[in-house]
Amino acid sequence: MAFESEPLHRSVVIDTNALYSMPLADTLLRAADHELFEFAWTTEIMRELRETMLRQGFPANAIDRRIRAMQQAFRDSEVTGYEERIPQLLLPDPDDRHVLAAAIHAEARVIVTANVRDFPSDILAEHAIRALTPADFLTGLIREFPRLLLEIVHEQAAAMRQPPLSFDALVAKLTEYAPAFGAILRELETGERQASNQTAVPDVPSGDPLAGGY
Repeated sequence: MAFESEPLHRSVVIDTNALYSMPLADTLLRAADHELFEFAWTTEIMRELRETMLRQGFPANAIDRRIRAMQQAFRDSEVTGYEERIPQLLLPDPDDRHVLAAAIHAEARVIVTANVRDFPSDILAEHAIRALTPADFLTGLIREFPRLLLEIVHEQAAAMRQPPLSFDALVAKLTEYAPAFGAILRELETGERQASNQTAVPDVPSGDPLAGGY
């Protein structure tokens, strides 16, 4: 996937199933926060997210806190007025039509979803939209913005508190969901560490008259 010819602020609809799984969802949202794409969302997607997380056993207050934070952080990219398009659309699962309707209304180029089979390419092609898994979408982003994605994941690791997580441990978790994305992160980090070691100031030999300072 390449985005070189597309505007930086491209609109992307992220389906519910790509928002509840951490830490992949956190990486996606941090990339949006760094304006690598515009996270287009709807109240229906957020409602589905809440219901899904409740079924998975997450505390209601924690869910509501997370959703409020997302809505506030991306309040300017809420999609409204798309509902009238829903009856006109055909998808294998009618319950997914609101996602496609929002993408069309927002003029999005991509729907990020864990269930790409629910969004047939021939139907989406009529609207110049593609369905990509979170793994494929992030892999495309890191190939376009390698250094920035590396910084984003470092930022994400530094923010982990419950429990704390090192950069390497976070990359290991991300690799479980997105192997290619994780492999590129490791390659970039290795290059950064090697470059840092090569540019490090060498130790002054103990016999040097300046070894003890001035």
